Amino acid sequence: MENNAEKKEDGMIQIEGLSFSYGNGRQVLTDISLAVSPGESVGIIGKNGAGKSTFLKILVGLLPGYEGSVSVGGLPLEKKHYPEIRRRLGYVFQDSESQLFMNRVAEDVAFGPRNYGLTEEEVKNRVQ
Repeated sequence: MENNAEKKEDGMIQIEGLSFSYGNGRQVLTDISLAVSPGESVGIIGKNGAGKSTFLKILVGLLPGYEGSVSVGGLPLEKKHYPEIRRRLGYVFQDSESQLFMNRVAEDVAFGPRNYGLTEEEVKNRVQ
């Protein structure tokens, strides 16, 4: 039987000392530390260019080259863990022109669960 600390770790997002600069040297994120527990809601707010999208892209493994450590459900954010991390987290691009494949966001969101072999009923539930 798992204890509560282990159970909490299963869904926790843990970020320690996260920093990121783009190739042009522009520092976007500096020394961010954050812990998000399962069921907790967190709002990420800031002006344009503050690094909100950069932060979220790092969190799902879309933007490598950061400093610090990131883990999701106890898994370090490493390429070998991306499939499991992406089962737990999702990312929808804010710019409709940057969507991955389909013409509608709902179709894009459904793409991943379908390719993980989920039933259409479960895909529908996750998209909603």
